[in-house]
Amino acid sequence: LGWSQRPLALFVASYHGPHLAAVDAVLALAAQCPQWSFALVGSVCQHVQNQSLPANVRALGVVSEGALTALLRAADVGLNPMESGSGTNLKMLDYAGHGLLVLSTPVGARGLAFTAGEHYIEAALGDFAQALQALAPQVPAPQQALRTAARALAEQVYGWESIAQALVLASDKEG
Repeated sequence: LGWSQRPLALFVASYHGPHLAAVDAVLALAAQCPQWSFALVGSVCQHVQNQSLPANVRALGVVSEGALTALLRAADVGLNPMESGSGTNLKMLDYAGHGLLVLSTPVGARGLAFTAGEHYIEAALGDFAQALQALAPQVPAPQQALRTAARALAEQVYGWESIAQALVLASDKEG
């Protein structure tokens, strides 16, 4: 992608209150982790468009599906630094579905069948820098077992085929 040789952490989000706080946290994280590159994707980038960003951060804004797929495949870690909000973070499914290692807070993983330590790395937001520093020597394929397990779970539980099968079974029971 023409980025430096540094590992790449990706944060994908919309312009939504809890995501705005999360992108601010990613910017602080980037300052603590100059050995990493950070890509911000989605309408959340409107929040940072007039800010001076650290040299290791690129705010890409809303991108095409093809560009997002390329970023998901190129990144080393998908960040989910959520500390508030009430919904399910579908970015976890995007990250896992593309085989990307996920680093998430407990709040970020709520509502999903993922298990910390089995499908993703869980850390308090204040521990994200330490987690990235520990992962850097493992790049380009950090925590392969977690990535594989997360992708399998995403496909088994959240894939369209699985959802359709569950709907068919539910309608058969009613009929």
